[in-house]
Amino acid sequence: MQDLGAPYDEILSPIYEGDVALIRARVRRHTYEIVSHARAMDNFGFNVIMAYLIFSELEKNDLVGIAWGITQGISAEDLTKYLSVSES
Repeated sequence: MQDLGAPYDEILSPIYEGDVALIRARVRRHTYEIVSHARAMDNFGFNVIMAYLIFSELEKNDLVGIAWGITQGISAEDLTKYLSVSES
């Protein structure tokens, strides 16, 4: 995967372990970082509205994932690595 370069090698590295859910989480985390950077560039523009919409969607995905994890009995430590804003 190193041939792909950043950020793809980091995003796709869980494929070796068969953890597709972690790949999806890393794509969402990368999206979060891009939007955060774009949002910080201008406080009075369309990027603020777009960032709000994307952040809302990412948060919804995280809440759905947390609810699913609770019903499946997944521990909080295991579930945290799949959140968009986690630091794993």
